[in-house]
Amino acid sequence: LTFTSAALQVVSCGLMGYGLSRFDFKLKKLYIALVIVSFVIPSQVLMIPTYLGYSELGLIGSKLSFFLPAAFGQGLKSSIFILIFYNFFNTIPRVLDEAAQIDGASSLQIFLRIAIPLSIPAVILTMIFSVVWYWNESYLTTLYIGEAKTLPIQMASVLSTMENMANKDPNAAMVNIPFKMAANFVTIVPLLIFYSILQKQFVESVDKSGITGE
Repeated sequence: LTFTSAALQVVSCGLMGYGLSRFDFKLKKLYIALVIVSFVIPSQVLMIPTYLGYSELGLIGSKLSFFLPAAFGQGLKSSIFILIFYNFFNTIPRVLDEAAQIDGASSLQIFLRIAIPLSIPAVILTMIFSVVWYWNESYLTTLYIGEAKTLPIQMASVLSTMENMANKDPNAAMVNIPFKMAANFVTIVPLLIFYSILQKQFVESVDKSGITGE
């Protein structure tokens, strides 16, 4: 759930950021303003309308309730990632696009072969934060999918069980602490491994990008 949603979010936000950066169309500034506004709107405001909409579409209880929004640039915090890509693509000289167009490259080919390789830092940044946010999102996961067996949710269930045991016996409170620490450690280990891998790639990508403007 986490990595698939994060990957879909990277692709969709990258495409939207590239479109905003490279193409001119009516109400473009208004659309960018709406993207910014959507970031500051609390998720609690949209929770009930979103749930009702998913219910009408039959997405409640399905992982598609996370996959589809991520694929269309409406995932968790997608607006900030669209702006990150938009600003990063603005630093890439347009002369590279023009040279590729002279060679017969399409907009999609320019995006895949020029824009993306030069924006690896933005891709890595988006991937890291997307994974972290999707990994830690237990409330919406429970709301939309129900009995989702994700690691953070299962660890929270274990901690809740241990808390109930501790409440029955005051002397068990101290015994309960090691279990809490173990559960927390198990929950963050995948994130630590994922971050340690991408951290190296992120530093290398910054060194290799080289181009910051015309």
